Amino acid sequence: MANISLGDIYDMVCETPAGDGLVIDMMPDFLDSDMQTNSRPHVHTFYEILWFFDGKGTHTVDFQDYEVKPGSIFFLSPGQVHNFDGITRHRGISLKLCTDFLKYENADEDIFIKYNMFNAFDVAPYFLISNPSVAEHLCGLIENMRE
Repeated sequence: MANISLGDIYDMVCETPAGDGLVIDMMPDFLDSDMQTNSRPHVHTFYEILWFFDGKGTHTVDFQDYEVKPGSIFFLSPGQVHNFDGITRHRGISLKLCTDFLKYENADEDIFIKYNMFNAFDVAPYFLISNPSVAEHLCGLIENMRE
């Protein structure tokens, strides 16, 4: 039987974040830049955190539909299949992390796999931030990272 990779079945998008392995994009800009790809099932070779400030719709992760609500934060691992319904323009951020960026020094082990931060298969791949003070604190951290 021939070896088949995810890239043979799904669109492979953004092989790795450029530069230092960390990219922060704002929504809706990054979604609008290629909604044709983002609305079809695709996979990444990096970790991605999607935080939706505003907007509604559906985000499909591993063939399961999840309602997008203000405050939703999705955690995606390399190889997970996902797509957006493309119905609304979401406002929020996308934080992309190269797998090499997250490895321990002198080890091949990935910190997110070791601590199961992105690979908890028994729970939904998102959280809802409903506390305004927590959201404000996280926004400050992201702004510091962007700078």
